[in-house]
Amino acid sequence: MVRETEPEGEHARLEAAKLIGEPDCFGPLLSTLVRDSAHSVIVEAIRSVGKLHKRRMVQDLLDYLDNPKLAPEASHAPGEFGDAIVGSLQDYLVDPSVTILRREKYLPYSSG
Repeated sequence: MVRETEPEGEHARLEAAKLIGEPDCFGPLLSTLVRDSAHSVIVEAIRSVGKLHKRRMVQDLLDYLDNPKLAPEASHAPGEFGDAIVGSLQDYLVDPSVTILRREKYLPYSSG
């Protein structure tokens, strides 16, 4: 849209400028893409979660850690958040609604 430099592309550029200015305009779409049926789409969506620091999607990332095809990206993406993610990870790991076996999978010194 941004690259439509001809006069006829003015409307597309205008819409692009509006979208860029909207806070979290694409969040719902990213949530859909992170659950897509295509592996390549999920991988790219996971990367976007990391790049954009989408804290509300951390649980989605953690849910992919037990998928051998997605675990590398899912484990890398939270690292993109830096220290800002530590609290969210802690919340998830100590959440009593998450079964013990599931939580143990994410703990570094678990016996599971």
